[in-house]
Amino acid sequence: MNNSLSSLKPWLLLALASALAIATLNAQAQKPLTNDDVIKLAQAGFGDEVIQKAIQAHAPAFDISPEALSALKKAGVSEKMIAAILDRQSQAPVTPPPPAPVSTPATPTPTPPPAGATPPIAAVKEISPTLPDVPSGAGVFYKADGKWVQMPMAPQAETKGIGMKSLIAHSTVMLTMPKATMFYPGKNSTVQLSGRPIFGANNLGALGIERNARVVRLKIKKDSRELEGRGKSLDISVERISEHLFTVAITEDLKPGEYLLHFGQGSAAYDFGIARK
Repeated sequence: MNNSLSSLKPWLLLALASALAIATLNAQAQKPLTNDDVIKLAQAGFGDEVIQKAIQAHAPAFDISPEALSALKKAGVSEKMIAAILDRQSQAPVTPPPPAPVSTPATPTPTPPPAGATPPIAAVKEISPTLPDVPSGAGVFYKADGKWVQMPMAPQAETKGIGMKSLIAHSTVMLTMPKATMFYPGKNSTVQLSGRPIFGANNLGALGIERNARVVRLKIKKDSRELEGRGKSLDISVERISEHLFTVAITEDLKPGEYLLHFGQGSAAYDFGIARK
């Protein structure tokens, strides 16, 4: 009996050690990957293929500010891996905050008219022009023929600058770098508007993001549209409708051309054009 137990102990220890190793690996796989982790892998001599697999296998927690990207470059991380970091971070899910509770005001009891008096005409509550039929989905919308139409995000852009020869940035990442130039493919956006457009933004994720709203003009080249640095923002009016919904209105007449709406560093970018009359 004792001999049987003794013979089982090595197997039990091996099983426990294996289970502990698997649990440790699972915990490491669930840990988000940061800029420092990528730098450590690069300085340890791992190639781009291994680093890219690690970026895809872990949840992203990268810092994609201009300073952080420059630090990655100086630490020896390749431009290809920096592009992979940008693309992976853009895939991070954005969890919108819970909606604010809506309180229903009490309905006042109407006072009956005196006997024999003519019943009054019911008062009509005018709908404020700043409270349109708001878009119900998440994203950015433009007004066309009295209806909200969802805007597609700007196409994938090539970015040059900050000491890099070429860097491919995902369309959901806006790089507001003073010395960087972004190249959007094609001479015209798929969204062509007129007059002074009004945009609605709903459930973009970050509270206060409307404070970073900018509309900039793009330079039209032969086969692309360019934005140098942050660009000069046009005159706009931003109005918050609710906790998660706000509108962006152009308050100046736009010349025919191509434009970009974005909400600051690391945000989504949306291109549109103003057609000639």
